[in-house]
Amino acid sequence: MNEKQAMKRAIDARLSGLTVSRQQRADLLLRAQEGEKPVKKKISVSLIVAVALLMLAATACAAAVRFGMLDYKKNQAGNASYMERILSLNETYENDDLSISVNDAAFDGAIFSVTVEVHPKDGGDNLFIYPQVSATCGGLPCEIAFAGSQGADFHVGFFSSGIDGAYGADYEVVGIPAGPITWTVAFSVLRPEYPVELNPMRIPADDDPNPDPDAPTYEDYMESFAQGCRDGVIYLAEPLASMELFEENLPRPKGISAETWEAMEMAERLVASGAFSLVGMPTAVFTMESADVLTCDLPMTIDLDEDYEVTLTSLTVTSAYMDYKLSVRRKEGYGKSAAQEYIDNDGGWTFAVLIPDGETTPCADGLGVNEEDGSVICDGAVELSHAADEVIFVPCWDPSPQSQGAFPSSQVYRAQRPLTDEQERLMFTVKLR
Repeated sequence: MNEKQAMKRAIDARLSGLTVSRQQRADLLLRAQEGEKPVKKKISVSLIVAVALLMLAATACAAAVRFGMLDYKKNQAGNASYMERILSLNETYENDDLSISVNDAAFDGAIFSVTVEVHPKDGGDNLFIYPQVSATCGGLPCEIAFAGSQGADFHVGFFSSGIDGAYGADYEVVGIPAGPITWTVAFSVLRPEYPVELNPMRIPADDDPNPDPDAPTYEDYMESFAQGCRDGVIYLAEPLASMELFEENLPRPKGISAETWEAMEMAERLVASGAFSLVGMPTAVFTMESADVLTCDLPMTIDLDEDYEVTLTSLTVTSAYMDYKLSVRRKEGYGKSAAQEYIDNDGGWTFAVLIPDGETTPCADGLGVNEEDGSVICDGAVELSHAADEVIFVPCWDPSPQSQGAFPSSQVYRAQRPLTDEQERLMFTVKLR
C-alpha cells in the first residue's frame, strides 16, 4: 500500500475528531528532530522538591479531569458557533465491574458528536460494551450513519479490559432535519459466558506468492467463528481483537426466524446465541435543536484552465464541517479524458478547501473515475475552525496521482496561506446561502 492509499484509508474514518492540526504536528515533529539545546543551570533541592510535588498534584488532578467536547474537538475551541451547540450531560452508569459516563454532546446540524469515559474497576470482570445511537425528529426515526471515533471502536463494540479513558464518536445525519432531534445514546453491557480467545486459525495473505495449498481457506476461517460458538468459545479476530467476525458468523438459534435474526442488533444476537448475557443498558435521552446547514446553487460549473472544467455537485456546510463532491472533466479536443489520465497515472486534479480568516483540516479525501463520461470524481470532508459564509476551492495538479507521495493539496492544508501565484489564479470562491 503506497502512502496515498494509506492516507485515504487512515482518513476514511471521517470526522473522527482530529485533536492536533497539521501545523501543530509539523511543529512538534520539528522540535523533536532538532532536539532541545542543553542549558546548564544550578537548581536548588527545595525547588526540585516543589516541582515534584506540583507534578504529583497535576497528575492526580489530570486523572479526575472530565473529558469534554472541546477535549475531543480541539480545533473547535475558538469556534463560538460550535461551542453554543455543546450540551453537558454528565450521566454516569456504574456497577461492580466498570463505570461509563456520557459527558457532552454536540450537534451542528449535520454531525452529532458525543464524548464518553469508560473506567474498569480493579478486579472487575472483562465486559463487552456495544454502543447504540439513534435519533428521532417529530416522532419519526432519523437515518444516521457512524462517521468515526477516537479511541474505542464504537461501531463494533469493545471490551472493558484495557480500556480506561476518554473517547469520542461522530454520527452523520442523512438529510437535513426539520426541527429538534431527540437523541438516544445507549450501551449494551454484556458479560461473556464462554472463554474469550484470539482465533488460532490463520489464512494465507492475498499477496502470498507461495501459498500453502493445504492452508485453510477464507470460508474455513469464517466457519471457525461459528464453530467456536458451538464449542463454547468466543473467538476474536486478529489483529485488533475484533468481535465483528464472531458476531457475523454466529449460527442462528432454533426458534428465531431468519428475518428476525437479520433485523437484530449486534448485542441482541450475541445474547440470543448464549455466548453473552446482558448486565445492563445505561441510556441517555436528550433533545437538541437543529442548526443551519448552508449550501449553494447546484450544480455549479467552473472553467479550470483552458482544457478542464469542474462541476460542484454537492456541498453541505455547517459551523464546523463541510462535505463536498465535484467532478472534473476534460473538454473535447484536448486529448484523453480526465478519467483516462488518472487511470494511466498521467496526472489529475485534487482540491484543498480554505475559508477566509480561518483554518481547515481535511477529514476525508477520495478520488474515483466515471469511465462512462470520462470524468474524475473528487469528494471530501473538511473541519472548519469557525463558521464561514464562503469557501475557497484551491485546485492542485498532481502529475502522478497513483504514485507514492502525499497529495499536493496536503501542502495547501499545511501552509493555508499564502498560496502560489498559480493557485491564486486557479482558485474559485463559492458563496454560501
